[in-house]
Amino acid sequence: ARIIAIADSFDAMSSDRVYRKRLPKQSVIKELQDNSGTQFDPHLAKVFLSIIDRFYEYLLSHEVTRQMLETPGLVERLKELQLRYFSELTAGSYDRAYFEGRLKVGQAHNRVKVSPERYFGAYVKYLHIASEVLQRAYAGTPEKFFKGLISLTKVIYLDMSLAIDSYITNAQAAKQQLTDMIVHDLQNPLAGIMGF
Repeated sequence: ARIIAIADSFDAMSSDRVYRKRLPKQSVIKELQDNSGTQFDPHLAKVFLSIIDRFYEYLLSHEVTRQMLETPGLVERLKELQLRYFSELTAGSYDRAYFEGRLKVGQAHNRVKVSPERYFGAYVKYLHIASEVLQRAYAGTPEKFFKGLISLTKVIYLDMSLAIDSYITNAQAAKQQLTDMIVHDLQNPLAGIMGF
């Protein structure tokens, strides 16, 4: 419930509303910090903001992912998307829009050539960081820690399964396109030879 309170507030502040435009990222962070200890659990509010930083520190510590993220401003934009992701992940609303959004994220990662191995490795690291957060948040109450960890693990596994669906769908489409090209070339061998 304490994590959901932070996630829900982050989502509300960082989304466009009928009555106002979304707040800039720095304003949202300041609001979370200012209300830490009153509206939000002081430990979780601080950790919520640090999860993403730790995750990107990890990604940037590896040469391959560092090269993928070297475009100026990219890491900051991705951090904002990760904050929104964490908010959606823990908000408890798993409707059609959530599923469609997760599938689009998987397609985007596939489109920019993030291999499934790297994608799932990142999920494992994300879960590792989040489990450390839960462990500190529920220090002294192991039953709550395990319940929270199991819930978070289920949601992350749901996201992972949606991501694999995106990868499989894209692989099937590429396979079909190749098959269509081969069939076309076999039906018209001269066109196939002239294509080279």
